[in-house]
Amino acid sequence: MNARLRIALLLTLALVAVVAAACSSGNTPTTTPPSATQPPAATEPTPVQTAPPIEMVSAPAPLESIKVVNGANVSLEVVTLLNSSSCSSFEGFQQTLEGNTINITMTNLVVAPGQLVACTMDIGYVETTIPLGDGIAVGQTYNVVINGQSTNGFTVSEDTGRDMVNAPAPVQSVKVITTDTNITDVSLALVSTLPMGSSCSSFAGYDVTRDGSFIRVTMTNLQVAPGVLAPCTADFGYVETTIPLGSDFEVGQTYRVIVNDKLTNEFVARNPDAQAMKIALAPIEAVEILILESFPPQYNVVIASRLPLGSSCSQHYGFDVARKFANNIEITVSNLEVAADNVPCTRDLPVVQTTVPLGSDFQLDETYTVTVNGDVTKEFGAQ
Repeated sequence: MNARLRIALLLTLALVAVVAAACSSGNTPTTTPPSATQPPAATEPTPVQTAPPIEMVSAPAPLESIKVVNGANVSLEVVTLLNSSSCSSFEGFQQTLEGNTINITMTNLVVAPGQLVACTMDIGYVETTIPLGDGIAVGQTYNVVINGQSTNGFTVSEDTGRDMVNAPAPVQSVKVITTDTNITDVSLALVSTLPMGSSCSSFAGYDVTRDGSFIRVTMTNLQVAPGVLAPCTADFGYVETTIPLGSDFEVGQTYRVIVNDKLTNEFVARNPDAQAMKIALAPIEAVEILILESFPPQYNVVIASRLPLGSSCSQHYGFDVARKFANNIEITVSNLEVAADNVPCTRDLPVVQTTVPLGSDFQLDETYTVTVNGDVTKEFGAQ
């Protein structure tokens, strides 16, 4: 190879080497190794999920039972309900004395409406003793109203030093009464007796419970305990008691009153917005005594009465039962009639059949008389 050719070849190789070096230096990225003392990148903490607080509100406590403890210190023993022990608790009570009426408000704390809270299905009971001694006087009769409902009445008895017990008070008559100004506000007017005389017995009070359309009343006396030798007066006094039932009734619904386990009354809740009506005696068409085949025998009185003003101007109202004497039963059957004069009425004169249960409290072979509206009489012999 001649000298000139070798020189050209060397120059070509040198040029290729320079170009390759230049390309290599322009395309290779430069990296810096991380420092051993550089702290790691900070991270955000995970938030803790907390349930929102449950809002609780006051609500009237449902009443289960109320009992008056009459003695040196009068008190009430009240049992209220908790619809769920996990979602309600007893809050407390407040009481005020207005004249001879003791007003008591009893409340629970319950979950506020609109909150989605899982509650247990158990029913809880709360027993509360409420002292009534402040402001009450011996010999006075007081009415107890709890959460707007008349529940009890009692007479404060004087401590005679003798052993006294509670006993059912013999009830002679019970009447359902309203006023012309407020026909929906219903009360009971009762007459009871003191069979041991005024020196050995006194009126103790009453308890009222409402169970649907049934109103149950218990009337009691406080009398000398059996076996106690005490001279008693021969006066057998009468006690007149008025029990306010309020106006919490469903219009058109029939309600029955049971006093000391005996049916005494039936009435229909009236509509204050309807045309003015008055209570009048129902004309009686027929009376029948029905003795049921049971042991002991049950006695019913079946009464057919008429609506004398037609169905558009009159309706059946109810009945009252009174036993002023042991062997005489007085029944009053009433209608509601239009109070205004010259009102056009339908010409139908419907007959209403009413069944009055008398129970089984009758002495064998005794004769009993049933009087309906004062002039229709039936007799029956107890079997």
